[in-house]
Amino acid sequence: MNSNYKNLRKTFIAILAIFLINLTTGQTKEDLKVISAAQETKTTYIKNNPELADLILNAYAYVIFPELKEGTYAKEGVAGQGALYSNGKVIGIVQVTQPDAGFDLEDKSFSQLMLFENERQFERLNKGDLKLVTDMHGVMMEKGQTKSFQFRDGMTVITLPHNKAQIDISVEGQSFSLTKF
Repeated sequence: MNSNYKNLRKTFIAILAIFLINLTTGQTKEDLKVISAAQETKTTYIKNNPELADLILNAYAYVIFPELKEGTYAKEGVAGQGALYSNGKVIGIVQVTQPDAGFDLEDKSFSQLMLFENERQFERLNKGDLKLVTDMHGVMMEKGQTKSFQFRDGMTVITLPHNKAQIDISVEGQSFSLTKF
């Protein structure tokens, strides 16, 4: 009986600890899935391009979108969620949307890494008034081949197509909303 009581007590304490951690961090089950997928995506980026490790380490902050999907013929736009990191720790979830006036005959999905070189652009994300324009991105044409890692106006965006047949992915007009923990 004493052993059963101890096991029940340990189980209760473990459940209470998990509840309190989720309560204090504000992370939902969906957030935890996004964070886990972002960690895997970060590993893939660095594996394919080891020079990204230093850029990520030295960035003021960064967002990893594990999978952004661009719609098909009947659908429009790009949407997805990513994990926001600062000082190596996850501090929030970022939602991205990108209206699209054109038509696509195939689904496109890709990962996206946004690196903030300094506080200025990061604060625009914090305030909700960050919107990307065409010339503010770098694109990985294929896994392992990098076109550009240059910072422009304090940030860079690097995309990794999930399908090697994709030639280019436009990030023009992407808007972001942030939920901090």
